[in-house]
Amino acid sequence: MGNVKSSIHRAIGWSKPPRHKVSIGNWTNRVKHRRKEYSGNAPYMWFLVGRSGGRNYDPAPGCRKSFQSNYRCGNGPFKTRNLGAEAWGRWAFFDCRRENNRCNSYRLTLTDTGNIQLKSGSSVIWQSNTNKVGIERDEYSAKNGKYSRNYIWPGEYLEENQFIGSPSGNCYIIMTRSGLQLCYETFECKVNNDLIGYGDTSNSYTLYEISKEDPDNIQKTGYLSYDGTLTEHTESFTTLEGLKNAAPYLDIGNYNSTDNSLTIAKFDGLSNADCKIKCDENNDCGGYFFSKNMHNGCELKNNMIKQQRYRTEDSSGLLYVKSDLPKENNRHNRKITDTTGVDWEQYNLDNNSDIKKLTELGLITQDEIKVLSNSKNELAKSNNEFSKAINKLSIEDAGISLETKEDIKRFKKNLSEYTTLDTNSKDIKTKIYNLNAMEMDSELQLIKDNKEYLLWTIATIVVVIASMKIVKQN
Repeated sequence: MGNVKSSIHRAIGWSKPPRHKVSIGNWTNRVKHRRKEYSGNAPYMWFLVGRSGGRNYDPAPGCRKSFQSNYRCGNGPFKTRNLGAEAWGRWAFFDCRRENNRCNSYRLTLTDTGNIQLKSGSSVIWQSNTNKVGIERDEYSAKNGKYSRNYIWPGEYLEENQFIGSPSGNCYIIMTRSGLQLCYETFECKVNNDLIGYGDTSNSYTLYEISKEDPDNIQKTGYLSYDGTLTEHTESFTTLEGLKNAAPYLDIGNYNSTDNSLTIAKFDGLSNADCKIKCDENNDCGGYFFSKNMHNGCELKNNMIKQQRYRTEDSSGLLYVKSDLPKENNRHNRKITDTTGVDWEQYNLDNNSDIKKLTELGLITQDEIKVLSNSKNELAKSNNEFSKAINKLSIEDAGISLETKEDIKRFKKNLSEYTTLDTNSKDIKTKIYNLNAMEMDSELQLIKDNKEYLLWTIATIVVVIASMKIVKQN
């Protein structure tokens, strides 16, 4: 609720009531205090006059009292609550339920047309009149937004990077540091005369082009030496000795052969492991399709199944393709790493080696191991020298730091002495100035005295001469 102004007034009714002076608004703070005490955010409040909102206090003992309160619900018009005498001990009801229901009926909705609407029920109060949308993205659809719908109610909010999407996901409202923004995603790819694609706006994603994959590189196996030279093997490793030495199988997923011509045998009632053994025992088997939906059916496929163009999606089972990898022994690297046809083309291919079989690579890795061992020794030696150089630099740095500290101390000391000398010099200059002034004053005084003495001397001579003349005349 909004503003509240309440008063209890004296009412005439008793004979010769005592006289009291009660100001308007004397009960306002108690009504406000009661509102703070009220549980939750209920849109109404019961107020017991004389009891609610504070201690029991009688502003006019012996007088019957009325209660009047003016209040507002939000920014709505003022309402009045009047209780006639005797109001003491009676309940006053403050009601904002109608206004609250009206506020809670509003919702901000984003439509698939890109229009943002503020609605109350079915009535549109305000709308953005925007109509730009992009491609439909499931990740920005309403079900993946914060509230899993395309609108928000009063009291709900979005934090930074949270959004509400349109039903189809062709646009969404996201909270950014600068506020809500209506966003949508479009294809911004343009192609120039050289058939090179590029983004047309600053909002477009970066477009990359990669070279086409050579299908002949699929299922190839080779050995990569330490200098980055790739040697391709030429032997087949599909001849296996029992389940223990069986080549690994790649789980392709829910796929099957495009037609039955690739199927070389069928078995029922087998487990997945038994189906694998059947494929291992058959030199012409390149993989198998296993399905529990057809009574644990097992279909052996020929080597054509290793090529992707002979596969089609089939949700009834799983396709396993025999990996054409070398048998491991104790003399060559056991680590087999998958790569892509594009990466395969980037290596420096060298097929001039006399050794073409990966199982024979142990013959050459001994020399390479020696090279690697020597390289490690050289690296360790260099690392040791580097560590010594680092230690030497650390010692020199410590010495420089110590000398720097001493220089700083001497500088501070010299600065202090200079400050003292500067102060003393200023004092001496002041004294010299005073002495010079005194000397000048003394000289001026002496000149003055000399002038006076000379004048008196001249006057005396004049008097003497005059006296001598007078004596001669007599």
